[in-house]
Amino acid sequence: DNLIFVKNRNPQSLKVFDYNGIYVTDIGKKGNGPGEFTHFISFGIDEIKKIIVVFNAVPYKLLTFGYDGKFKESFPYNDGKYVNDIDFISDNKYIVMKSNASGSTDFSYHLYTNNHQLIAKRIKPINFTMKGSFGLSQAFSYYIFKNQFIVKENLLNDTVYFVSAMNSMIPKYVFDFGKLAFPLELQKNSLELTLKARESGRANVSELDEYIMPDGIFETNSYIIICYRLNQNFYWGYYNKQTKQSCTIVNQGINNDFDGGPPFHPIYQKNNLMVGFMHAYEFIDYINSSTFKTSTPKFPEKKK
Repeated sequence: DNLIFVKNRNPQSLKVFDYNGIYVTDIGKKGNGPGEFTHFISFGIDEIKKIIVVFNAVPYKLLTFGYDGKFKESFPYNDGKYVNDIDFISDNKYIVMKSNASGSTDFSYHLYTNNHQLIAKRIKPINFTMKGSFGLSQAFSYYIFKNQFIVKENLLNDTVYFVSAMNSMIPKYVFDFGKLAFPLELQKNSLELTLKARESGRANVSELDEYIMPDGIFETNSYIIICYRLNQNFYWGYYNKQTKQSCTIVNQGINNDFDGGPPFHPIYQKNNLMVGFMHAYEFIDYINSSTFKTSTPKFPEKKK
């Protein structure tokens, strides 16, 4: 209820702050010794036991730490496929989301007890053969709403599931991207297309940009919100669950009409709380912009 955990890429570490932004401690560090990681991929928070679980690749293992940063124990992770993310979905179990970047993953979701015992494997992804691998940094979009853990695997899976109390994956929503849906054949050739774009001097432009790549899904009482990439732009789509109407806004997050501040770009949702971030220099630029200075928010005192 009062801590923020931030994964740091370089140097690899997990930093802890309080809600006032005051630094508390680091959890783990890069290295080969006890309580150290060589390739920090993802982490999950067990709020009941107040334990952090860190997934390390090469070698595959799970490390556990207390909120105070003290190392507790290490567990080998023998299913040698890349873990994209981990999250605790109840007081006694967590879910592991496994990337299918090379097309050979058996199941997308593995459910474990909080003592790291496998409960079940769920949802077979589309299997295919390709050279190398291709995946998004955010291969899974997931959120918690009304205490349900809801998840969607990106690109080749258009279904949003919630995890039931009986550990089943129940379809909740299906996205139809029509002719903009990412094709399987493009996934198979994605590495070659990326390399070809780099060789042409247009590393950021390729055929991959012509299709929708979902980047985040969220939900409120009234709306389903999806962020996605298309033709090198980010879009925010809003679907009204009551009227069944939708609209899309390019390159903006959720409009901030409370205090006139910058648009909100959520990256994580837990029930009625959404978390996002922006770089300090972007925030300063926005506050100095005419857009902010001329804005008339609902709560002018908050603008001050």
